[in-house]
Amino acid sequence: MRRARVLVALVGAVAVIGVASLALLWRQADGRIARLQLPALESRAESATPPDGAAPRLTNILVVGADAQMTSLEGEASDLVDTDAAEVAPSDAVTPIPLVADSVLLVQIASTRERPTIVNFPHDLKVEVSGFGTDRIGAVLGLGGPNLLVEVIEDYTGLELDHYVEVWVPGMAGLVDAIGGVVVCLDAPLVDPVTAVDVPAGCQVLDGVAATGLVRSRAAVEQFGPADDFGRIARQQYVVAQAMRQLTARGLAFNPFRLKSTIDAVAGSLATDDGLGARSMLRFASTLRDLDADAVDTRAIPGYWSSETGYVHAHPEQAEVLLQALRTGEPMPPVGATAPDELLPADVRVMVLNGEGSEGLAGDVAALVEAEGFRVVGTDNAADFDVQASRIEVTADKEPLARLLAARLPGVAVVIVPAIGVDADVVLIVGADRLGVPANR
Repeated sequence: MRRARVLVALVGAVAVIGVASLALLWRQADGRIARLQLPALESRAESATPPDGAAPRLTNILVVGADAQMTSLEGEASDLVDTDAAEVAPSDAVTPIPLVADSVLLVQIASTRERPTIVNFPHDLKVEVSGFGTDRIGAVLGLGGPNLLVEVIEDYTGLELDHYVEVWVPGMAGLVDAIGGVVVCLDAPLVDPVTAVDVPAGCQVLDGVAATGLVRSRAAVEQFGPADDFGRIARQQYVVAQAMRQLTARGLAFNPFRLKSTIDAVAGSLATDDGLGARSMLRFASTLRDLDADAVDTRAIPGYWSSETGYVHAHPEQAEVLLQALRTGEPMPPVGATAPDELLPADVRVMVLNGEGSEGLAGDVAALVEAEGFRVVGTDNAADFDVQASRIEVTADKEPLARLLAARLPGVAVVIVPAIGVDADVVLIVGADRLGVPANR
């Protein structure tokens, strides 16, 4: 069963390169990060920012997530290790090299665009592999390792890659848990016995195991599309975006102390090319300092699945339009977009009421709610100060909005009422539990 690793790959990339004070943390983790000798990249150096009127500066990073096969650093394959994947870890002598790349994506930062672009390559995309003929892009690592994959991607796209980042099995669940889980909102339940997924409809916080199952599943979900590579890509990119929001909303991305556990969770499951050192990390951190989930342009190579051939075939004209924009740094064309419609905290208007009686409690809780990205439209006192357990009141037609807020406030109940009586989407009534606000404030 394929194990999609795009979540850990992307969030790991954000966690590793998105912090201004990254140098110290990177050096601390450096000994646990495997370094790969990639001849396809060694002769290439990133150019300085071009002067006005010159060609745009393009930074292209190939990010791969996959299952692992033990391979020497020199690239000589050994037998697949007979051990639980979670126990596989790099050392000075050996590095886990994926047998199958379930997630292959390109992260491009262009000096001519305001936001980074992430392009997913469908796992079953048909490509020509030098020396091996035709195969799926996800099989290339098993055929010749990361260096061959770099060459195939460059041949297919016409781009020059600058860096290679690879994340494998052990990092995903630990990384999600390190950032406090991810909030997902589903229009309908998703039950997939193959990947042990059982996620109800509505908004909830998923831990690492549940998030892993969700992005691995190939079940059809109307919200994200059919049970093929494109539906899975849309679901993965949604979960990635939610994880990125978690990083930024809770201050994880730019707080070195809180970020350490996040980096620790992924460092032991990470491999990069030799050129991706602390200096490059700082340069990317400067570029991506204000990055959030809504400032990323997510795409996939346009194509279609053929049951007759067993491949995803690219739409030639659409794929070329997309790749041409990547090669030139031009604005991204309206092809290959994958982001599904989604409910965001900023869409929810919240009235906060003090049901406990302490002065300033509603304002303190309102600040916490705003820190999670929700829109607080006002604060006031509740009808009485005898509320014991905090609750969210909402009318039936806006229940999904309340569920999204409740997912960020563990233990708070959602109560359906005929009317809330204020100009807001939901009313948060704070009780004696104070939602974690100290009583001596």
